[in-house]
Amino acid sequence: MNSPSSGPDEPPAPVDLTKPAPAPPAPADQPIWAIGPDAVGNGSVGNGPVGNGENGYAAPPPDWVPVVGEPEVRTTPRDWLIEIAAALAVAVVLTGLGAGLAYVWAEISPRTVLEMTADGAVYTEPHPEGYVAGESVYLLMTAGVGILAPVAVWLLLRRRRGPIMLAGLAVGSVAGATLMAWLGQRIDLDEYRRLLTSAPVGSRFEIPVKVYSAVIDLAGFRIQGAVLVQAMIAVAIYTFLAGFYPTPSLRPERAVVHWVPPEPAPGPDPEAAPEPAPEDEKAGDMVSSGSPETSDHRAAPAPPAGG
Repeated sequence: MNSPSSGPDEPPAPVDLTKPAPAPPAPADQPIWAIGPDAVGNGSVGNGPVGNGENGYAAPPPDWVPVVGEPEVRTTPRDWLIEIAAALAVAVVLTGLGAGLAYVWAEISPRTVLEMTADGAVYTEPHPEGYVAGESVYLLMTAGVGILAPVAVWLLLRRRRGPIMLAGLAVGSVAGATLMAWLGQRIDLDEYRRLLTSAPVGSRFEIPVKVYSAVIDLAGFRIQGAVLVQAMIAVAIYTFLAGFYPTPSLRPERAVVHWVPPEPAPGPDPEAAPEPAPEDEKAGDMVSSGSPETSDHRAAPAPPAGG
């Protein structure tokens, strides 16, 4: 038998047959996704990426049995701090997005047009629809952000899902929609006030956009009305996604597979009395022909012979 370390020109090294063969190394723990039809090859462990040693996973013996452990959930203080920081980052991004959308809203939204006359500014239309149209555009934009934001947060921050992220999403939605309404109605507001008092007769100018169905009182911490639509939609969608997720932690958990040797087959109990063989039972029931029959003392003696 050639030794694995011997070269082609070297004589084979002697093998000591008195020593027992080394036991196979214990297989490494593998994540649950490491086993299955795609990983094990042709239906047996050891033919695929898991068995051939790739990805750092040792090949278990053929007769060992995989046992799936409980999935681990991150609960360290560092993970809590990372989740809080991620939720704050989401709130800041949504707030900044609201500031940028305020200029978009003021640019694309229809407005009510006024015309200056000798008696003052009057509407150019008998029934102006610019008020309703401008607020409708605001509601559509905030509703779109309320739909896209929770889906993006759910997919991109999948390892930080939970109530902390939901709170950050809600706070950011309220802050972003409020800042959008507050900043949007102040764009061109100074120019509108100047034209309202000093515009020449016959000139036309537009009224700035405004959310009339909302109450924004930052000094009194009072926010009501249409500015809460984005937050309500975002919270509802995020909660809907969480309600249909299979794991309680709302995260893609990875269980660990422990490979254990098979349990030995149940054998006879050495302390129990051995059962008699069927031949021994039959022989025990039969009386040997060489042994005299036991006399019955209750039987009467035989009569004496005559004569």
